[in-house]
Amino acid sequence: YVFSAEFCGPCKQMNRNVWQNLVDPKTYTQESHKSIKLFLERNNIKFEQYIWEKDKSLFKKNKVNSFPTMILVRDEKIVMRSFGYKGKDAVKFLINSKISKGR
Repeated sequence: YVFSAEFCGPCKQMNRNVWQNLVDPKTYTQESHKSIKLFLERNNIKFEQYIWEKDKSLFKKNKVNSFPTMILVRDEKIVMRSFGYKGKDAVKFLINSKISKGR
């Protein structure tokens, strides 16, 4: 899960630089824009983004109080929680380090 806010500069930056094709497939159509989408699909990871201004209940339920926050869940358990801006390579590294332990 990705938790962000419309007023958050680092969240906007992650949408533009990392999640590109997942949040705006009409604008980000090049193959390089699809790299995170393909990475998540190859690893059978579902992308869900929640926006603070649209639904605060999930933020409270997941104890999210900073933006952006990424949470990776496996078998209904949180296996990764990361705060702040991360580039594509850092996101891939973080996820790989957590999913490789569970294999």
